[in-house]
Amino acid sequence: SEKPFKDAYIEKTITLTKKNAYPWEYDAIQVGDKYFDGDQTVFEVLDKKSTDITVQSPDFYGNNSDSTLDLKKYIIVKAKTKVNIIDNQLFFGPEQKIILGKTLNISTNNFTFNDYTVSKVE
Repeated sequence: SEKPFKDAYIEKTITLTKKNAYPWEYDAIQVGDKYFDGDQTVFEVLDKKSTDITVQSPDFYGNNSDSTLDLKKYIIVKAKTKVNIIDNQLFFGPEQKIILGKTLNISTNNFTFNDYTVSKVE
């Protein structure tokens, strides 16, 4: 076809989660933080929640004990995003498929969401 394909963008609310996150990650995420692609806002943090968890890390000798406990967080982030529909599949940007269980990497003005898992798409 000589006509360029028309991208079909729609707005979706997604929930991202991360296990074993550092406490500073939760503190760095800001509600209202956005990613602007030069044309429109394509990602915006709507809400964030966390639960404290404790993880045992092995010591120098590979042993786990109460002295090797690390405080971590389970982070839940709700975000509004613009996605492109290609063959009935949702994509963020040209390559990141939005599907349950897949990780999503995106940078906003104040934070880089690295290895956050898509756990819900509304």
